[in-house]
Amino acid sequence: MLGTISYAIPTGVVEIEIIDNAFTRRWWPHYKKIEPYLKNSLQVCHRNCIDAHVFEQMKQGYHPERRAELVESIWKLKNCVKVLNKDGYKFPMKINITIEKILAEESHLQKHLNDIHRCFTTADRLRDRWTETSQQVFELDNDEFKRAKFLSIIHDINLCVHEIEYYIPTDRKRQFGDIISYTQFIDPNTYPKHYKDEQFITLTEEDINLFTLDHVDVTLNDNILGKSYLVAFLDDDDPRCPDITPNQIATGELKIGRDNARTNLFQHRDYTEWFHKHRMNINNHHGCMPIGNIVKGKELLDGKRADFSLS
Repeated sequence: MLGTISYAIPTGVVEIEIIDNAFTRRWWPHYKKIEPYLKNSLQVCHRNCIDAHVFEQMKQGYHPERRAELVESIWKLKNCVKVLNKDGYKFPMKINITIEKILAEESHLQKHLNDIHRCFTTADRLRDRWTETSQQVFELDNDEFKRAKFLSIIHDINLCVHEIEYYIPTDRKRQFGDIISYTQFIDPNTYPKHYKDEQFITLTEEDINLFTLDHVDVTLNDNILGKSYLVAFLDDDDPRCPDITPNQIATGELKIGRDNARTNLFQHRDYTEWFHKHRMNINNHHGCMPIGNIVKGKELLDGKRADFSLS
C-alpha cells in the first residue's frame, strides 16, 4: 500500500487504499501534488442512458424540461455544423436527428452519433480533415481567433453528441449501462495556470500492461480524446478505430465504483464477442487501470449523495 485517500460525510468515512504497482508509484506523487486542486465533492455518474420508464413518459409528452434540453442539444449540434460549413470547413455529413426520431427509437441514431463523434476526434487530432481516410479538407491558419473558434465549435459538437446519446436507449445500454460510479474531478477554477503542463502524466506501454479486466474498486478516470473500450462497447462502435483506446494520460482524477457492474460487463461473453466480431482478441488493455480498493465505508456509496469531502 502506497497511501490512503479518505472522503468524509457526517455519517462516516470512505477510505481507499492505493495499490502498490509500477504505475501507482509514479502516479501517487503526482496525485498528492494536485490534490489541493481537486473539487471538494465527488460527482455521481449514473447509468449510460435514460431510465426506461422516464423515456416512455417522454414519448407520452411528460417531462417537458427533459424534452426541451434534448431539443436544445439537437439545435446546438446542427448550428455548430452550420457555422463550420459557413466558415468553409465542409463538415462531411448532414445531421439526421430530431426529437421525433429519437422518441421513435429509429435504429440509425447511435451509429449516426458515433460517426459524428469520430469527425470531432479526427479533426481535433489531425487538424486538417474529418475522416481518417480522406485527403486534407481544410487548413487551420495562424489566425489565433479562427483557430480558437474552430476548436471551440468542434468541442461543442462533442458535448452535444454525448448529451443526445444519453437519450438513445439501445438494447446494449439497457442491459449493461447501469454503471454507477463516483468521480473526483480537477477544479479548473482553482488549478494554477503554471501547473498546466504538469496536469497529467503520460502512460507508457508498460503502464498499459497493468490494466485489468478483474474487479478493482478505484481506477483512473477516463481522460481520452475519443472513447474507452467500455463506452465504445455500449455504443456498439468499432474498437479498431484509432480514437478508441485505453487511457493515454493520467491526471489526479479518479473513478470509484460502488458495485460489480463494470466488472460484470468486462467479463461478460458479449464483451468478448464484440471484439471477435471486429477480428480482435480481448486482453487486459481493454479493461481499466487499477488504482486502489475501498477498505472502509463502501456502504455509504449509495449512488445518490455526493457530498463527500476530502479529509
